[in-house]
Amino acid sequence: MCLATSDDLYRWELDPANPVLRPPAWALDPGKSGHSWIQPLGDRYLVYYTAQTAAASCAGLYSTPDFRVFTDHGPVFCLPYQMRGTVNIEAAMAFPREGVWHFFCNSGTGTYHAVSNRPDRFSGLLEGEEGPWRDRTLLQSYCLGPFHAARVFRDPVSGTWYMSATRKEEQRRMNRKAGLDVFRGSMRDESPLTEGL
Repeated sequence: MCLATSDDLYRWELDPANPVLRPPAWALDPGKSGHSWIQPLGDRYLVYYTAQTAAASCAGLYSTPDFRVFTDHGPVFCLPYQMRGTVNIEAAMAFPREGVWHFFCNSGTGTYHAVSNRPDRFSGLLEGEEGPWRDRTLLQSYCLGPFHAARVFRDPVSGTWYMSATRKEEQRRMNRKAGLDVFRGSMRDESPLTEGL
């Protein structure tokens, strides 16, 4: 993963140490790794990202106080590789809401939602595992729907929660239902998506 900083969100300066992070020891290297989401938490930042193992696609977690020193918390959510849609987990993100941590990611033909009472595990604890957060007592996940590139965010003024997504997977479902041979990544596959979010 690479890092850039900005004071105005228009001009960005690349970190001279880039890449600041390589795939962790538990993940394939080389392998798909990235799609970072940064969540502030107290005196540190949680960095959710995607990575691969030999058996699964995963979302991992680093924490950092300063974007110089990173602690690896390992995989927080894993799914088998998918045969349709997005093969790997993409766009992993997590945030606290009303005392519960909500995790979202895209995989296969949809967006997954999981909840936990800790920010570092959304698909169960590893045997004998402990961590800086309290033990897991709440853990559930499900496929939310046929959304792609979903991001959940809160309006800081009204407090209203929103989810943005593309209609890629719904468009592909409609193509299959209509019996259209539309190949993934072709202009015919991508052009209907230009209609917006």
